[in-house]
Amino acid sequence: MKKTLFFIFLIFSVMTLNAEVFKSNQLGQKLEKADKVEEKGVYLVEEGYMRFLYVDGSVFWTESTIKNSPEETVVFRTYENSDEKLSRTYKDGRLIEESVTKSGITKTSSYGYSSGQLIFVSSIDLDGTSSVQSFLRSSDKKDVIGVSDSGSVRFLSDKYAYQNGEVLVNLAPGLVTSGEHKILENGDILIMEDESTESVYNQRGQLLSRKKGEKLVTYLYDNDYLIRVETKDRTSRIVENYGDGKPYDRYEYENEVLVSHTVFKDEGNIKTMFSQGRVVAVVYYKRDNRTIDRIEYN
Repeated sequence: MKKTLFFIFLIFSVMTLNAEVFKSNQLGQKLEKADKVEEKGVYLVEEGYMRFLYVDGSVFWTESTIKNSPEETVVFRTYENSDEKLSRTYKDGRLIEESVTKSGITKTSSYGYSSGQLIFVSSIDLDGTSSVQSFLRSSDKKDVIGVSDSGSVRFLSDKYAYQNGEVLVNLAPGLVTSGEHKILENGDILIMEDESTESVYNQRGQLLSRKKGEKLVTYLYDNDYLIRVETKDRTSRIVENYGDGKPYDRYEYENEVLVSHTVFKDEGNIKTMFSQGRVVAVVYYKRDNRTIDRIEYN
C-alpha cells in the first residue's frame, strides 16, 4: 500500500513541477510529446537532472544525471523491481565507462577511442573474467576491417572473412560460410550445416529454406521484406504472415486441416480454435500473451 501511495505521489509531484512527458519505449527513447502519464503504455518523464520511465502506470526505472565537469557526465539508473543498478560515464559525449551491478556483483566495461573512433572495449564480467575486444579500421575510410576478441582476430572484406587461420567465403551479401556448399542451377546456394541440416539462400543472401530431419521451414520475401514463414513436419504445418518486420497472424494445421488462427495484437493475442472446419472457441489473451482474459465458446 505504501509503495502504491509513493507511486501516486511521485506521479503527481513530477507532473506538477514543470516536467516534460513523452511517449517512449523501454529503451527510454523520446517518441512524441504527451500530456500526461497514462495507465497503459510506456512514458518518459524528464525534470531537471531526473528521468523516470513508467510502464503501465508504474515506475520501471529512475535515472539521475550528474555533471562532474564541463566534459564529463555520469548517469545513474536504478530499477524499481530489481536490485540491478547501472552507471554510465560520458566524456565529450562519448561513453567511456559502464558498470552494471546485480546481486552485489559488478560488471565493468571501459571504452577507448582514437580520433573519435571506438578502437577497443575492455570488460570485467560478473564472474571475474576479463576480455578485450579491439576494432581494426582502414587507414583511408576508417571502416572496421577486423575485430580482435581476446586474441581471436577476424578480418573482414567484401569477398571473404579470416578467422583463426581459416578463410571463410562470402557467398552473398550478409552470407559467410565455411561449411560445404553447392550452387544450384537457378543460382541459389545450398549449404550443408551438418549431417542433418541444410539451408538454401538466394544470391542476395536471403534465407529461403532450412531443413532439419523431417522439419522444413521456408521463407517468402517481397523484395527485401519477409512476408511469410511456413514450418512443416510429418503431420503439422504452421504459416506465419509478416508485415513491417513482425508477424501479424498465424495459421496452424494438422494433417492439412485448420485447427487454429491467431491474430497478434499489442493489447493481447486472439486465438480462434477450429474443429472439423467450424469455430469452437475464441481465446482472448492479456498483454503478456500467457494469461487468458476470457474464452468465448460457439
